[in-house]
Amino acid sequence: MRHLKRFNEGIHDFDWDEVLRNNRQNQDKWTKLEKELVELAEKYENDFGVDSYGVIDAMYQILDGMYQKK
Repeated sequence: MRHLKRFNEGIHDFDWDEVLRNNRQNQDKWTKLEKELVELAEKYENDFGVDSYGVIDAMYQILDGMYQKK
């Protein structure tokens, strides 16, 4: 019973508001990154082919060159 008592004591300290707030903040940074990537793809789509997939391929090639496997 001692282990159960310790477990229950920790439950009262749990704050769902904090968890949800952190999830929203994390989601916001992913949403912002996605928005900026889409804007870049649309900005350069005519320079790297007929649509934004050419830009995505160019981004991949740049990143692949930056982080080459050793």
